[in-house]
Amino acid sequence: MFKNIIVTLWIAFDGQLYVKYALPLQHKCDIFTWWSVQEQYLHTPLDIVAMKCTRVKDFRINKRIYNYDKK
Repeated sequence: MFKNIIVTLWIAFDGQLYVKYALPLQHKCDIFTWWSVQEQYLHTPLDIVAMKCTRVKDFRINKRIYNYDKK
């Protein structure tokens, strides 16, 4: 059985901390997922501070983060 996981990222940029949901949904969350996220942002001015993995069935949307992503 596959477990769908939502990844939440904390990103530092220009002295500010931002939170973003990373899409698409993941099927696992381990050190390789962390390295993959780090690689995606390697050549950008963004610094990934933290990553949180939440199963879809346990996930509750934070409307402040969701609304920010839509801008």
